[in-house]
Amino acid sequence: MKAGEASKFTSSPSAQSYAEIQQLAIELKEVLAAYAPRDMVDIQSFIWTCNLALKSQPRYWKIAPGENAWQWDECRDNGFIGIGWEELGDISELSQKEFGERSERLMSQHPDWHKAGMNQVWVFSQIQEGDRIVANQGTTKVLGMGTVTGAYYYDPNADRYNHRLPVRWDDLNPRSVNKKSWVKTLISLTPEQFDEILGERSAGLFTATTFELLAALHANPRKEVYQNRKQEFKQYLEEPFQRLFRQVASELPDPVKERMETERNLFAQIQKNDFKHGGAWDYYWGAFYRKDGKRTEDAQLFMWMNHERLDVGFFIGLHGSDQLQQFLKNCRANSETLLELLEKSLSDEKLWFGSRDSATSIPWKQWLQELGNEDIRASLRLPKAEVLKYSTEQLVTQITQVYKQLFPLILLTIESEPLPMIRKHLEPDVKPDVKPDVKPDVNMEYSLAQCAAQTYVEENLLQD
Repeated sequence: MKAGEASKFTSSPSAQSYAEIQQLAIELKEVLAAYAPRDMVDIQSFIWTCNLALKSQPRYWKIAPGENAWQWDECRDNGFIGIGWEELGDISELSQKEFGERSERLMSQHPDWHKAGMNQVWVFSQIQEGDRIVANQGTTKVLGMGTVTGAYYYDPNADRYNHRLPVRWDDLNPRSVNKKSWVKTLISLTPEQFDEILGERSAGLFTATTFELLAALHANPRKEVYQNRKQEFKQYLEEPFQRLFRQVASELPDPVKERMETERNLFAQIQKNDFKHGGAWDYYWGAFYRKDGKRTEDAQLFMWMNHERLDVGFFIGLHGSDQLQQFLKNCRANSETLLELLEKSLSDEKLWFGSRDSATSIPWKQWLQELGNEDIRASLRLPKAEVLKYSTEQLVTQITQVYKQLFPLILLTIESEPLPMIRKHLEPDVKPDVKPDVKPDVNMEYSLAQCAAQTYVEENLLQD
């Protein structure tokens, strides 16, 4: 048998199998001669090391979150990807042979089931932490791309798609693709295919239609304006707005996410709850707010959009009376220190200080020193032309940076002693380089049985 040809030997011992294995061993030794192997034990160690190296590289998978992506919202919001064939039950403790036996029993009960489909569940269960996932909707759309963060698990409380993997969704930018071969739920991708998909960027997140819809609401802020074009509002405003905000959430530093609610009840409604008067807001907004708090009352990192611009920043209103008083108390008690401490963050010329409707911005030091009981706001204002020009990635970068700059203002509302926390946020601890203990290379334990299996020498001869 020549290297690269299909093997004819089976697991059952035979003279032919032994001869083929021996020939393959000779060929391997010749191919690896440049590495000067002394015997088959060296060659086996080389193969083992190469196998470990291969396993350390991420693999790439396309997985559909249900037919026509019916489960995508749940996957995105709760950080997982799932697959069907719930009847198989939890397979986390099964060997591949046991999985095959369970599959055969189920197929005997369901003649329309196919082995190829069920085997996707086994492949799914073997996907490793660090592997990359592409979530698709049919053959023409990618909904998100993420990284597996843990091992396969079975959720017995889920109604469907109980087989699951935890995923951190790194990129929620939708992409148009043309993949006629994407008909199976799970498909392995090459690194090149993944990079090609990753490179498919949409030029801008919002369009002229986004602002045209908001302008219609501004001209006539009535419920029927929204209802008559509800699908357009969803497609061009609400969905891209929410995708952008969730992607910003994934980029925030952990200390910010530990204090702020970044997953639940983030977005407002366009239709007013005005006791059947039929009103509607002429803007759309969302906010990260204190965990266990309320979006409508708490100090927040907000994102707000109307027919003229997109605003992102810090806000605390009259409804947040307790936090407002805490904020004012901390600012007045630490005025001089804050002026020095926040100089780098708040002196950014792009930041706007003052009410949402004000025509001019207040200098930041004056704003901080003259705070009253009115609505308190610091933000970045992006006019319509800039919003239309920027890609999703550019918007995410700008908004994330603004939230980092303004997060000390959040700390002033929720901490009784905010200065240490503010200093830690502005100047994160830099851990000194610590050289790890260098341990000498130690050969792995290698039993006689393993050696006999790899060298094809009987174990009793090795003992001699």
